[in-house]
Amino acid sequence: MSGKRSIYKNLALITQLGLNVMVPTFLCLFIGIWIGKFIGTWVVIPLLFLGMAAGMRNCYMMAKNASHDSADADKSGKEVSDGGQHKEDH
Repeated sequence: MSGKRSIYKNLALITQLGLNVMVPTFLCLFIGIWIGKFIGTWVVIPLLFLGMAAGMRNCYMMAKNASHDSADADKSGKEVSDGGQHKEDH
């Protein structure tokens, strides 16, 4: 059962990473196009790069947190597997 949970968790993480890149990029692109109608088209390019940078930062932070969470789960899984007690060899 934990294998299926791991697959679904990884699938959700990949989907979320994709959305974390696409949403800021397209949002800044559309804002740049909208502002570009009033000011000029030069605004689109810097806002597009700003959106891509924001998306990459979101992915980095999310991957860092996911990595940290999985490391914590591994540590707690080892402690739980031996009942939380440290066995000593006699």
